[in-house]
Amino acid sequence: MSFVRKNITIPEEQDKFLSENSTILSRVVQKSLSYMMESKTTVLSKDEAERIFCRGVK
Repeated sequence: MSFVRKNITIPEEQDKFLSENSTILSRVVQKSLSYMMESKTTVLSKDEAERIFCRGVK
């Protein structure tokens, strides 16, 4: 299996958004993953996702 690496250019305002919000986003991802592992599910309901996201942002 071979992987092709491409340079992806991110628009400046999006890059700024990502750098400002990367810790929030990573926290949300970590919380989502740990929730899924605890409940042994790969599907989050809209309510669960919103709850995790709101907790991750705080």
